[in-house]
Amino acid sequence: MTDPSAELLEKWCGPVVEPDALTAGKARDFAAFLAVRDDVGASLIEVRQSGERSWVVVEFELDVGQLPVVDIARRELVALGFTVGDTEWPTALIIRDDFPPNLPHTFLTAPGDPSILCLSEEPWDEAKRRWSPNLLVRTVRHWFNATAKGELHTADQPLEPFVVASAHQAILPPNYVELCATTPARLYGYGIEGTPVVRFFGSKPEGLKNHPGFTAVHFVLPTQTHGFIRHSARTAADLLALFSVEGFDFKAKLGEALRGWLADPSLRETRPVVIVSIPTARLAGEEAERTDTRLFMLAVTVRELGVSLDIWSAITDDKGRIIEGATLGPLNPTFDGSNVPVMLWSTLTDITREAAARFNGYEAQTGLGLLVVGAGALGSQVVGNLVRMGETVTGVADQDLLLPHNLARHGCYSDQGVGVSKSKIVASQTNDFLNAPAETAAFDVNVLRPSGDDAEAYQAAIAKADVILDLAASVAVSRSLAIDNPATGRRAAAFLSPSGHDLVVLVEDAGRSVRLDELEMAYYAAVVSDPALEGHLNAAGHVRYGQSCRDLSGQIEQVHVAINAGIAAKSLRAALTQDAPVAKVWRTDPTTLEVRAIEIDPRSMKRFEVGGWTILVRPGLLEAIWERRDERLPDETGGVLLGDFDTSRKLIYLVDALETPADSKEDRGSFIRGSYGLPDAVAEAGSKTQQMLRYAGEWHSHPTGYGVLPSVDDVGLYGYMAAQMAVEGYPPIMLIAGDNEFSLIVENQRIPLERLGGQ
Repeated sequence: MTDPSAELLEKWCGPVVEPDALTAGKARDFAAFLAVRDDVGASLIEVRQSGERSWVVVEFELDVGQLPVVDIARRELVALGFTVGDTEWPTALIIRDDFPPNLPHTFLTAPGDPSILCLSEEPWDEAKRRWSPNLLVRTVRHWFNATAKGELHTADQPLEPFVVASAHQAILPPNYVELCATTPARLYGYGIEGTPVVRFFGSKPEGLKNHPGFTAVHFVLPTQTHGFIRHSARTAADLLALFSVEGFDFKAKLGEALRGWLADPSLRETRPVVIVSIPTARLAGEEAERTDTRLFMLAVTVRELGVSLDIWSAITDDKGRIIEGATLGPLNPTFDGSNVPVMLWSTLTDITREAAARFNGYEAQTGLGLLVVGAGALGSQVVGNLVRMGETVTGVADQDLLLPHNLARHGCYSDQGVGVSKSKIVASQTNDFLNAPAETAAFDVNVLRPSGDDAEAYQAAIAKADVILDLAASVAVSRSLAIDNPATGRRAAAFLSPSGHDLVVLVEDAGRSVRLDELEMAYYAAVVSDPALEGHLNAAGHVRYGQSCRDLSGQIEQVHVAINAGIAAKSLRAALTQDAPVAKVWRTDPTTLEVRAIEIDPRSMKRFEVGGWTILVRPGLLEAIWERRDERLPDETGGVLLGDFDTSRKLIYLVDALETPADSKEDRGSFIRGSYGLPDAVAEAGSKTQQMLRYAGEWHSHPTGYGVLPSVDDVGLYGYMAAQMAVEGYPPIMLIAGDNEFSLIVENQRIPLERLGGQ
């Protein structure tokens, strides 16, 4: 070993000791391994102890190739330093005074000091699970061999940071660049107790008293070329040296900012904060691939820094009062800043909707403003998911109060919300998440009959909303929003089945040609006819939470609410980014938690006006009837129509047709509908849909060549139907299927329909 190497080792690694004297256990293990192995490409030279760090000096035999692109020798001497607490990667100190400086994956050291290798980007707490002496040998040898060949930093590997990161985190407001562009930039901050985190704000947070705050400046360096990692600045002198790069006079720019701060008496007792953004390119002349931002907090006041730089004077009179004057002359050329401590903070910015969208894997937000109706178990959690996905919820409407039993499934995590309206709780949580008060408004209203203090604001908000999202799980609310409310925003709805295992999502098309109530009817048709939805709306158990007869709450596991709230948020966002309507059911197996998706035909219903009623006919119903007619030709056939009557709005929905009863009489000249099993079939359809579908009328076919005009028998049947339906206040409905058309007879008026068309 040469004398220069010995001196270097003595200075950095302490005196030579016996292996048993090493205090770090991994150092002893490493030395013992090398002492008995001569086949791993590394030879033990000696061991040393310096304070709390144990050093193992090793000569590595390397494969650098015939023409190394970097001056790596075939044998390199390295001192590997281990900490007693095993808290970090071993320090890899190069014992060679002519080792190439400023290589990638090395740490910045002072001029004349040895180079230190960055052995891995993996945190030591993760890497040490797999640590072994031989693995450390291979890691160091790989560093040298790959560096010699120019292969250590691959083209797809992230660039090294310009300045080493800090364990201390400064969370900046999202608009800190704009704030720092003002003169002066005032920031307020406080530390999070028990953590190395400080949060900064553009305005003084409530509860932060008697704190002068910080005055900040933001600099953007010219693009730097990727290379070695620079250590943190511990003093202002380090700061000046670190950022005095070509084309950027850091000291002059800091002095210019300081002059502006000193001109404002309210800033002189604030602490100066320097925020530096460093764009870094892979090669000189290329565009920057990454930009790291670091915050440096100076341990002096603005006044004290001004005095140090000789651009401000502060003299104490005989009574201890400060007499100050603005010299504001040239910067003190002898100021080196070595007496001004500096603390480095890595930076993060507070969450924004744009950032939340990116973190969720979306390139951008949808840009839609959502007004949500319903803030119960599902609604509160869907809103929370959508906001975390970057979506804008402009308002939440719900008059219900949060009661103790709601906490079992509600998105509110604190019993402090008990007794408060659910809309206010959800809106408050949304605003707290974004650190943006009043972004989401709370409307404590009954949306069916808005009144009170919030009514006017609610009506204005719903009129402006891009999307009106119904999460109230109420047919009355859904119909009101879809039909009665004049707002132009697109409607969407999501609700759970009674068991909570299934989720239904209905979304109108962008032009609202397929209304939410039409999608609701398509959903009921699927519930009746699709075997995949068997038992979907079966009733679940209830728990009584109060003494009133209505004080019942469904027994639904929070797990299923959470699962379906996630599916709802994702599917709603996806649907709202396209123009087409969506109707879909997700069913979760309560045992395996396997989820199946079932598509529902979302086509627009055919609409007709007659006798003061509006009749809406599902296209799938016409197709099914036509198919049954074709199957039974040349005989006539027929059956019962299922649908719904909304007498308050004079709406009739024709949704589905039951199978022809087995005792029906079908021949070429007539059809007499039987009744075997029919009452049970109608009751079953009602039960499957929670009584949303009922008997709505009759249909039958005419044979080929006979058209669709009602026959004498048809007229007689219609009169009988009218007498029966009059009891319920509903008009009789008859549908006749012919060769290429249908006739819909309502209130003794015949409406011709094309085979699969309408008006």
